[in-house]
Amino acid sequence: MKLDLFILGCVSEKPIKVKSLLEIAEYVRLNKWLSCTQEKFIERLSALSELGYVKCYENNGDPIERHFFSSTELGVEYLHNNLKTYIKSNEIDMGMIILFLTFSNHLSRTEIIALIEKKLESLNIKLKKNIEMEKNSEEIRDNKMRELSLKALINFRKSEILIYEELLYHAQRNEEWNDFLVLKDQWEYSL
Repeated sequence: MKLDLFILGCVSEKPIKVKSLLEIAEYVRLNKWLSCTQEKFIERLSALSELGYVKCYENNGDPIERHFFSSTELGVEYLHNNLKTYIKSNEIDMGMIILFLTFSNHLSRTEIIALIEKKLESLNIKLKKNIEMEKNSEEIRDNKMRELSLKALINFRKSEILIYEELLYHAQRNEEWNDFLVLKDQWEYSL
C-alpha cells in the first residue's frame, strides 16, 4: 500500500515516467522503508491502472518505461482517503510519516490543520503514558534492552511531535502552506 500511495502522490502532481518515479524515490530516500525497483514500479503501475487509479499515456507502442502516467479522480480520492486514514492511526511507521509529509499538499489547508491537531493530541497522550511507564516500572530497570527500547520510543515520539508541530505551524501561518514539501520541479515532462 505504501508504494501505491507514493506512486499516486507523484502522478497526482503531474504526468511522469517510471524513471522519474525512481528519481523521486531516491530524492525522498524511500528505499530506506520500501523496496522500489523499476520492476516493482511497473508492476504497481499496471495494478493501479487496472483498478482505475492511474491513466497511462502510450507513446506509439514504446515500452512501458517510456509511457507517462497520471492520476485519475478515483486515484486522487484513494490517495486523500489513505493520507487521512494514516494520520488518524496509532501506528509508528516512519515510511508513512515521510509519505504523509511529502504528499500532504493533496489535502486542503483546513483538513491538514484539523488532522494534525488531532494527531498531536494523540501523540502527546502517548508520550505522557510512555514517560509515566518509564518512571514507574521497576522491571524495566532490570532489563537493559527494554529500558533502551522505551527510551528510544520516547525519543521517537518527541521527534514525531516536533515534525507535526512544524507542519502545523507552517500550515496555520501560510496561505500557500502546501509549498512546504511539494515535489514540483523535481522532474520534467511533456505530452
